[in-house]
Amino acid sequence: MPDLVDTLQRIRISLALSQPFLATSVLRLPFKEVSNSSWCMTMATDGYHIFYNPLWVSKLSLEEAQGVIAHEVMHVIFGHGDRRQNRVQERWNIACDHAVNLLLLSQGFVIPVGGLSDRKFSGMTAEEIYLKLSEGLKYDASDSKNVTYNSGAPGKAGNRTAKLGADLIDHNDPRLKPFQDDDAPDQEQLRQLRNTLTSEMKSHLHGMAAGFFSDEIERAKSKCVPWHLILREWLFDKVRSDWRSYPFAKKHLSRGFFMPSIGLDVPADIVFCIDTSGSMSDHDLALIIGEINSLRESNPSKLTIVQCDAAIQDIKEFEAGDGTSDIEKLCIKGRGGTDFRPVFEWIKNEVDNPMPILVFATDGFGMFPATFPEFPVVWIVDPTGRPNTEFPFGSVFRRLAQ
Repeated sequence: MPDLVDTLQRIRISLALSQPFLATSVLRLPFKEVSNSSWCMTMATDGYHIFYNPLWVSKLSLEEAQGVIAHEVMHVIFGHGDRRQNRVQERWNIACDHAVNLLLLSQGFVIPVGGLSDRKFSGMTAEEIYLKLSEGLKYDASDSKNVTYNSGAPGKAGNRTAKLGADLIDHNDPRLKPFQDDDAPDQEQLRQLRNTLTSEMKSHLHGMAAGFFSDEIERAKSKCVPWHLILREWLFDKVRSDWRSYPFAKKHLSRGFFMPSIGLDVPADIVFCIDTSGSMSDHDLALIIGEINSLRESNPSKLTIVQCDAAIQDIKEFEAGDGTSDIEKLCIKGRGGTDFRPVFEWIKNEVDNPMPILVFATDGFGMFPATFPEFPVVWIVDPTGRPNTEFPFGSVFRRLAQ
């Protein structure tokens, strides 16, 4: 369908002109045609690319096409792929579809036949809708509705079936690789892009319209995701993309070939500090110990666990091949005041690796160093801990409320 690319571009432009709050997003995100693939029977997104099945899109009216494009773009802006966490994928997708479609319908959009939009969920975020679905409210195997197509209008009889509530696809899914751009942003860059797009969106929304979208936008900007997966993603992107000519690959030097090596700027050491001050509950500390085990599963590098309240109370080292049984037996030491500075001083003076990663699990209420460290810092903060904006440096992630 050679004309469909031009048609889709015209639809995107008309959508940008008629809905200025979506203009930047609609024209910034890449659209990819996917034919003869069972995973994309309608439209879908991996959190950056918008995939579309030309056969299905060609059957839509202009208003329906604008509605479904806006639907996928909103999934990206709201960060629905990142926000799934450990939720059931299909149920989460259904919750997100209800949230997006209800927001779009409230703004006068037309949603293709079969779109999920139960009005009992009006005003709820995707997370709130998911809880309702988890409680058994309007969720069963038939809740993910089907649309058949091939001849006639969308939703009418045909010989192909597309399941709605299945358009959020993990960006690491191998089926997507042939369609993804080689220079697609990594996860941290994508979060920065979403922040830009949401700021642009909010500048065009006023009054009631702004209220409709504010909760989902704030959820998207709150990095409340499984932090160990983000750390693994960061390490993977570094290893995958950082090629350099120095140091040269050693195995080729003896043959007189000066070949580039993969520049491993990733750390040989991860320092994990547990805030053991009195403001950290026993429940939170137990959860942190469990999360350290998750870190070991995804990043089996050398690990040093430091316990610190107002001073360093305990240091234990684990080599790359060590298991997790000793971690589970850690005895918590401390329970005094909170001062982050001793850990930074210890790393500066005692850790040989010039570029470790410090992961600091805390509620955030303590004394920060006066100068920024030269190594990466990841703050893993309690759900009710210090606001993200009050951390002077590092990447701040919220632990999941449990």
